[in-house]
Amino acid sequence: MNLWLALLVVGSFPTKLQCRNTGLASEVEINLPSHDRIHHVQKRTIDINVLQDLLGALVNTFGTVVSEGGKLLETKTRVTGPILDIIRQIVDSLVKSEFIKQSISIKQRLLS
Repeated sequence: MNLWLALLVVGSFPTKLQCRNTGLASEVEINLPSHDRIHHVQKRTIDINVLQDLLGALVNTFGTVVSEGGKLLETKTRVTGPILDIIRQIVDSLVKSEFIKQSISIKQRLLS
């Protein structure tokens, strides 16, 4: 959860927050001569340790989602099992009832 929130915040405010929080503050300066002037270009580089931490956090987050998703499915199955049994019993009792049998026979006689 914290990783997703951090990625959302970093994605929303890339210029200032990347320099402060993500290790992207180191810069490579390149001077490119162009006509009469020299253009000063700054390129951001990423710290390899930050990249490793980010990938580790992403893997941990994925693992958490998988394990919690499994728990959620297990809980849903456990909870809905008795409800489905009751519905099956109600349908069985309706199918076996005399009222339904009589209704079906009357309908068949009317259609013939």
